[in-house]
Amino acid sequence: MFGFSASGPPRAPYDKIVPLLHKTSNKVLSVDIPSGWDVDEGDVTGGGFVPDVLVSLTAIKEGSKSFGGRHFVGGRFLYDSTGEKFGIEMPPYANEEQVYELTPPEHDDKIVVYITAPNSEVAERISTSLVNNEVRAGGAKRRLLISNLF
Repeated sequence: MFGFSASGPPRAPYDKIVPLLHKTSNKVLSVDIPSGWDVDEGDVTGGGFVPDVLVSLTAIKEGSKSFGGRHFVGGRFLYDSTGEKFGIEMPPYANEEQVYELTPPEHDDKIVVYITAPNSEVAERISTSLVNNEVRAGGAKRRLLISNLF
């Protein structure tokens, strides 16, 4: 479900869908601002919908700064100079990364690595190689979590 409103309660037909998200046992991921939240103030309507994961696009929105679940910022759609000019808090991306996790994983002994690959076979080879070679992050050996999106 993608909504395109920055404020106010969800409009039809989404006003009927959001309450169902409260009842699901499935994990729910929201993109940018959870449905029903105000972009600047958060859940001002009192709908209480809180996703399991939030992916903010470009920068952290004021209304999502208090979000307590796993929170990622994705995409590099602004130059650093533009962020500075307008006072937009940009995540500290390393190198050419496109995704930055704002909240730490549940355990410090794990890291998440995002890769792109042309197909699932290549992705499997890369991930197997990383695990077999005991990937090191920051000089300390870590366990690697691998999630294949294919």
